[in-house]
Amino acid sequence: MKRAILAVALAVLATGWGRADETALAVVKKGIEAHGGEESLKKAKGGDYKVEGEVTIGAEKGKFTSSTSYALPDKFRVSMESAVGGKKATQVVVINGDKVKAMGDGKAQELKPEVKAAFLQLAAMQEVSLLYPLLDDKKFTLKAEKDEKVEDKDAAVVLVSRKGMTDVRLFFDKKTGEMVRFVYKGLDAYGEQTTTEVTNAEFKKFDGVLQPTLQKMKQANREYMTLRVTEARLLEKPDLKAYAID
Repeated sequence: MKRAILAVALAVLATGWGRADETALAVVKKGIEAHGGEESLKKAKGGDYKVEGEVTIGAEKGKFTSSTSYALPDKFRVSMESAVGGKKATQVVVINGDKVKAMGDGKAQELKPEVKAAFLQLAAMQEVSLLYPLLDDKKFTLKAEKDEKVEDKDAAVVLVSRKGMTDVRLFFDKKTGEMVRFVYKGLDAYGEQTTTEVTNAEFKKFDGVLQPTLQKMKQANREYMTLRVTEARLLEKPDLKAYAID
Protein backbone atom coordinates (compact mmCIF):
# COMPACT_ATOMS: atom_id res chain seq x y z
CA MET A 1 0.00 0.00 0.00
CA LYS A 2 2.90 2.38 0.78
CA ARG A 3 4.18 1.93 -2.79
CA ALA A 4 0.76 2.72 -4.17
CA ILE A 5 0.49 5.97 -2.18
CA LEU A 6 4.03 7.00 -3.14
CA ALA A 7 3.16 6.36 -6.77
CA VAL A 8 0.12 8.63 -6.53
CA ALA A 9 2.23 11.37 -4.96
CA LEU A 10 4.87 11.02 -7.67
CA ALA A 11 2.27 11.31 -10.39
CA VAL A 12 0.68 14.39 -8.89
CA LEU A 13 3.81 15.32 -9.09
CA ALA A 14 19.00 12.65 -18.40
CA THR A 15 21.85 14.51 -19.03
CA GLY A 16 22.86 16.96 -21.75
CA TRP A 17 24.35 20.34 -22.29
CA GLY A 18 24.40 22.37 -25.47
CA ARG A 19 22.51 24.69 -27.74
CA ALA A 20 18.94 24.10 -28.81
CA ASP A 21 18.38 23.39 -32.47
CA GLU A 22 16.54 26.20 -34.22
CA THR A 23 13.38 24.20 -34.99
CA ALA A 24 12.95 23.15 -31.36
CA LEU A 25 13.64 26.68 -30.17
CA ALA A 26 10.97 28.10 -32.48
CA VAL A 27 8.41 25.57 -31.20
CA VAL A 28 9.16 26.43 -27.57
CA LYS A 29 8.96 30.18 -28.26
CA LYS A 30 5.54 29.71 -29.86
CA GLY A 31 4.50 27.70 -26.81
CA ILE A 32 5.66 30.49 -24.49
CA GLU A 33 3.48 33.00 -26.35
CA ALA A 34 0.51 30.63 -26.34
CA HIS A 35 0.72 30.17 -22.58
CA GLY A 36 0.73 33.86 -21.78
CA GLY A 37 4.07 35.22 -22.91
CA GLU A 38 7.48 35.31 -21.27
CA GLU A 39 6.69 38.32 -19.05
CA SER A 40 3.61 36.68 -17.49
CA LEU A 41 5.32 33.31 -17.12
CA LYS A 42 8.34 34.84 -15.38
CA LYS A 43 6.06 36.38 -12.76
CA ALA A 44 5.01 32.87 -11.71
CA LYS A 45 7.95 32.22 -9.40
CA GLY A 46 5.62 30.09 -7.29
CA GLY A 47 2.12 28.70 -7.23
CA ASP A 48 -0.54 26.93 -5.18
CA TYR A 49 -2.96 24.36 -6.61
CA LYS A 50 -5.79 22.22 -5.34
CA VAL A 51 -6.42 19.03 -7.28
CA GLU A 52 -8.87 16.15 -7.16
CA GLY A 53 -8.73 12.96 -9.15
CA GLU A 54 -9.15 9.25 -9.68
CA VAL A 55 -6.48 6.56 -9.88
CA THR A 56 -6.31 2.91 -10.92
CA ILE A 57 -3.54 0.73 -9.46
CA GLY A 58 -3.77 -2.85 -10.65
CA ALA A 59 -7.32 -3.97 -9.88
CA GLU A 60 -7.84 -1.25 -7.29
CA LYS A 61 -9.55 2.06 -7.97
CA GLY A 62 -9.52 5.10 -5.77
CA LYS A 63 -9.93 8.84 -5.40
CA PHE A 64 -7.69 11.54 -3.98
CA THR A 65 -7.44 15.23 -3.26
CA SER A 66 -4.20 17.15 -3.01
CA SER A 67 -2.73 20.57 -2.35
CA THR A 68 0.40 21.30 -4.37
CA SER A 69 2.76 24.26 -4.27
CA TYR A 70 6.09 25.18 -5.84
CA ALA A 71 8.79 27.84 -5.74
CA LEU A 72 11.27 27.99 -8.59
CA PRO A 73 13.73 26.63 -9.32
CA ASP A 74 13.85 23.64 -6.99
CA LYS A 75 11.16 23.68 -4.30
CA PHE A 76 8.00 21.58 -4.40
CA ARG A 77 5.41 20.39 -1.87
CA VAL A 78 2.41 18.09 -2.15
CA SER A 79 -0.05 17.13 0.58
CA MET A 80 -2.50 14.38 -0.32
CA GLU A 81 -5.42 12.43 1.07
CA SER A 82 -6.37 9.28 -0.81
CA ALA A 83 -8.59 6.24 -0.63
CA VAL A 84 -7.37 3.36 -2.82
CA GLY A 85 -8.89 -0.11 -2.56
CA GLY A 86 -10.98 1.08 0.36
CA LYS A 87 -7.91 2.12 2.41
CA LYS A 88 -7.46 5.77 3.40
CA ALA A 89 -4.01 7.33 3.62
CA THR A 90 -2.27 10.70 3.82
CA GLN A 91 1.03 11.63 2.19
CA VAL A 92 3.16 14.77 2.45
CA VAL A 93 6.28 15.28 0.35
CA VAL A 94 8.55 18.32 0.56
CA ILE A 95 11.38 18.96 -1.91
CA ASN A 96 13.99 21.63 -1.28
CA GLY A 97 17.00 21.57 -3.59
CA ASP A 98 18.47 18.08 -3.39
CA LYS A 99 16.66 17.29 -0.12
CA VAL A 100 13.41 15.33 0.07
CA LYS A 101 11.20 14.69 3.09
CA ALA A 102 8.26 12.28 2.93
CA MET A 103 5.61 11.60 5.55
CA GLY A 104 3.02 8.83 5.33
CA ASP A 105 0.08 8.91 7.74
CA GLY A 106 2.10 11.26 9.94
CA LYS A 107 5.24 9.13 10.05
CA ALA A 108 8.57 9.89 8.39
CA GLN A 109 9.42 7.58 5.50
CA GLU A 110 12.83 6.40 4.43
CA LEU A 111 13.10 6.71 0.66
CA LYS A 112 15.06 4.48 -1.65
CA PRO A 113 17.43 6.37 -3.98
CA GLU A 114 15.26 5.72 -7.03
CA VAL A 115 12.15 7.02 -5.25
CA LYS A 116 13.99 10.14 -4.07
CA ALA A 117 15.18 10.72 -7.65
CA ALA A 118 11.61 10.40 -8.89
CA PHE A 119 10.42 13.01 -6.40
CA LEU A 120 13.23 15.38 -7.42
CA GLN A 121 11.92 15.03 -10.96
CA LEU A 122 8.71 16.75 -9.79
CA ALA A 123 10.51 20.03 -9.09
CA ALA A 124 12.37 19.76 -12.40
CA MET A 125 9.13 19.12 -14.29
CA GLN A 126 7.51 22.17 -12.72
CA GLU A 127 10.31 24.34 -14.08
CA VAL A 128 9.98 22.75 -17.52
CA SER A 129 6.20 23.31 -17.55
CA LEU A 130 6.71 27.09 -17.41
CA LEU A 131 8.60 26.82 -20.73
CA TYR A 132 10.61 30.05 -20.58
CA PRO A 133 13.44 28.38 -18.54
CA LEU A 134 14.03 26.19 -21.60
CA LEU A 135 15.50 29.22 -23.37
CA ASP A 136 18.57 28.90 -21.12
CA ASP A 137 20.88 26.85 -23.34
CA LYS A 138 23.45 26.55 -20.56
CA LYS A 139 20.94 24.53 -18.55
CA PHE A 140 18.69 22.80 -21.07
CA THR A 141 19.24 21.04 -24.38
CA LEU A 142 16.34 21.07 -26.87
CA LYS A 143 16.00 18.79 -29.87
CA ALA A 144 13.17 18.70 -32.39
CA GLU A 145 11.70 15.27 -33.10
CA LYS A 146 9.24 14.01 -35.69
CA ASP A 147 5.71 15.45 -35.47
CA GLU A 148 3.07 13.21 -33.92
CA LYS A 149 -0.68 13.16 -33.32
CA VAL A 150 -2.14 13.97 -29.91
CA GLU A 151 -5.70 12.75 -30.17
CA ASP A 152 -6.94 14.73 -33.23
CA LYS A 153 -4.22 17.40 -33.10
CA ASP A 154 -1.01 17.65 -35.11
CA ALA A 155 1.76 18.17 -32.57
CA ALA A 156 5.35 19.36 -32.81
CA VAL A 157 7.60 17.34 -30.49
CA VAL A 158 10.60 18.65 -28.55
CA LEU A 159 12.98 16.49 -26.51
CA VAL A 160 14.17 18.33 -23.38
CA SER A 161 17.34 17.25 -21.56
CA ARG A 162 18.99 18.63 -18.46
CA LYS A 163 21.66 17.39 -16.08
CA GLY A 164 20.01 15.60 -13.14
CA MET A 165 16.62 15.28 -14.87
CA THR A 166 15.08 12.44 -16.83
CA ASP A 167 14.55 13.42 -20.48
CA VAL A 168 11.09 14.79 -21.22
CA ARG A 169 9.29 14.91 -24.55
CA LEU A 170 6.95 17.89 -24.94
CA PHE A 171 4.12 17.93 -27.49
CA PHE A 172 2.81 21.29 -28.75
CA ASP A 173 -0.39 21.80 -30.75
CA LYS A 174 0.93 23.06 -34.10
CA LYS A 175 -2.03 25.44 -34.53
CA THR A 176 -2.32 26.97 -31.06
CA GLY A 177 1.13 26.36 -29.56
CA GLU A 178 -0.43 24.86 -26.41
CA MET A 179 1.56 22.11 -24.70
CA VAL A 180 -0.92 19.27 -25.01
CA ARG A 181 1.17 16.33 -23.79
CA PHE A 182 4.44 15.38 -22.09
CA VAL A 183 6.10 11.98 -21.81
CA TYR A 184 8.91 10.77 -19.58
CA LYS A 185 10.26 7.68 -17.82
CA GLY A 186 9.04 7.33 -14.23
CA LEU A 187 8.17 4.84 -11.52
CA ASP A 188 4.91 2.91 -11.55
CA ALA A 189 2.93 1.85 -8.46
CA TYR A 190 5.29 -1.10 -7.99
CA GLY A 191 8.52 0.90 -8.15
CA GLU A 192 9.38 -0.20 -11.68
CA GLN A 193 10.55 2.16 -14.43
CA THR A 194 7.88 2.75 -17.05
CA THR A 195 6.79 5.32 -19.62
CA THR A 196 4.44 7.95 -18.21
CA GLU A 197 2.27 9.94 -20.62
CA VAL A 198 0.26 12.99 -19.50
CA THR A 199 -2.27 14.63 -21.82
CA ASN A 200 -3.35 18.22 -21.04
CA ALA A 201 -6.81 19.56 -21.79
CA GLU A 202 -9.39 22.22 -20.85
CA PHE A 203 -6.94 25.11 -20.75
CA LYS A 204 -7.76 28.18 -18.67
CA LYS A 205 -5.87 31.35 -17.77
CA PHE A 206 -4.77 31.92 -14.18
CA ASP A 207 -3.11 35.26 -13.45
CA GLY A 208 -2.32 35.68 -17.13
CA VAL A 209 -0.84 32.20 -17.59
CA LEU A 210 -2.65 29.56 -19.67
CA GLN A 211 -2.68 26.18 -17.92
CA PRO A 212 -4.53 22.86 -18.28
CA THR A 213 -7.24 22.16 -15.73
CA LEU A 214 -7.57 18.52 -16.78
CA GLN A 215 -4.78 15.95 -17.10
CA LYS A 216 -5.14 12.33 -18.15
CA MET A 217 -2.24 10.04 -17.36
CA LYS A 218 -1.20 6.69 -18.76
CA GLN A 219 1.57 4.38 -17.60
CA ALA A 220 2.83 1.65 -19.91
CA ASN A 221 0.01 2.73 -22.24
CA ARG A 222 -2.67 1.92 -19.63
CA GLU A 223 -5.12 4.39 -18.08
CA TYR A 224 -3.68 5.32 -14.70
CA MET A 225 -4.92 8.63 -13.37
CA THR A 226 -7.16 11.62 -14.08
CA LEU A 227 -6.49 14.93 -12.33
CA ARG A 228 -8.63 18.05 -12.29
CA VAL A 229 -7.47 21.43 -10.97
CA THR A 230 -10.15 22.96 -8.74
CA GLU A 231 -8.19 26.04 -7.59
CA ALA A 232 -5.02 27.72 -8.82
CA ARG A 233 -3.04 30.77 -7.75
CA LEU A 234 0.28 31.98 -9.15
CA LEU A 235 2.67 33.88 -6.90
CA GLU A 236 5.40 36.41 -7.59
CA LYS A 237 6.79 35.99 -4.05
CA PRO A 238 6.14 32.47 -2.72
CA ASP A 239 6.57 31.74 1.00
CA LEU A 240 9.81 29.74 1.15
CA LYS A 241 9.20 28.74 4.77
CA ALA A 242 6.66 26.20 3.50
CA TYR A 243 9.54 24.18 2.00
CA ALA A 244 11.77 24.04 5.07
CA ILE A 245 13.27 20.62 5.79
CA ASP A 246 14.74 20.07 9.25
